[in-house]
Amino acid sequence: MESVKLGDTMTLQCSLLSKNENDTDQCPDEDKVHWFKGGSESHPGVIYHGSLRNKEDGRCDYSLSKTVTNSSDAGTYYCAVVTCSEILFGEGTKVVTSTFLKSYLKYYYL
Repeated sequence: MESVKLGDTMTLQCSLLSKNENDTDQCPDEDKVHWFKGGSESHPGVIYHGSLRNKEDGRCDYSLSKTVTNSSDAGTYYCAVVTCSEILFGEGTKVVTSTFLKSYLKYYYL
């Protein structure tokens, strides 16, 4: 679970591990990795594209950076990787938004 304030940028990570530690050539290209937010009433199944962040020792790390602009950005985000003719889904990261601090600062400085 990740808590972010409105206006902050969140960075989510998805890692794909290979059975062979020395095999980093098996990292799927970025176009084979997709991120989506679990369906909700307002935005069902929004799809995002991230980037390859790191590959070493049989591990491929992908990330998604997104600025949280409103409360509808809250939800559970999943990564999906297409590899070896299969689609592998991540466990998901729940993102919650916090507006208390921003509201407090607005009130304090007005």
